[in-house]
Amino acid sequence: MYQSLLKLYQLITATIRAGKRTDGSISYTAQIRLFRDGAQVYQESQTFARKQAAQAWVRKRQVELDRPGAIERANRTGATIKEMIDRYLLEYEKLRPLGKTRRATLKAIGETWLGKLQDREVTSQKLVEYTDGRMMNDGIQAQTVGNDLAHLGAVLSVARPAW
Repeated sequence: MYQSLLKLYQLITATIRAGKRTDGSISYTAQIRLFRDGAQVYQESQTFARKQAAQAWVRKRQVELDRPGAIERANRTGATIKEMIDRYLLEYEKLRPLGKTRRATLKAIGETWLGKLQDREVTSQKLVEYTDGRMMNDGIQAQTVGNDLAHLGAVLSVARPAW
């Protein structure tokens, strides 16, 4: 029984180090390390302008990393928008045929700079930049850009829970 308890042993350590920036100001780098069975299995760090912000981040991350499956989620590699689109087209087509327009639109999105983004990099701001660029640079109408986002939204809504 003692051996099985040892396998579950997990330790989270946190350190905050002050450092001087080139402009003379002080920054605080918070580092979290997670050990299982004496071996480091995860590490991350972030730099802050204020020590209080670093301390708050450490507390928040320690709680998050204590949850079941948190380390596996943090260590996952992720996927690009293009990879998600390709998988969606491959797997969804088996369930229901997609129209030529939807397929072409998704393929085109996958070939843009948005298609190169990792899933964790996708934000509302990035989507706004994409739509603004399409309307200003490409002369695309707002309705067409709305259709683009609707098709991409379908991919993202399937990708998160399924993959």
